[in-house]
Amino acid sequence: LHNELKLFVEAGLTQLEALKTATSIPNQIFNTEGIGVIREGDIANFSVIDSDPFEDINNISNIHSIWAGGKKIK
Repeated sequence: LHNELKLFVEAGLTQLEALKTATSIPNQIFNTEGIGVIREGDIANFSVIDSDPFEDINNISNIHSIWAGGKKIK
């Protein structure tokens, strides 16, 4: 997924647009309630990264921790 996000930016998408292709946009297209967004009360799967991907999409690879089902797994 990280390589695909980088390719989207190389193709002309902004970092925000590229990140949305892997998160909120598929949720809207496939109408999968609660997937691709983080909201209060939801149990989310997400990763925490050490650097800002909006400054440089390559920062998406700097993973600090990974959470699944509301629990830290790495």
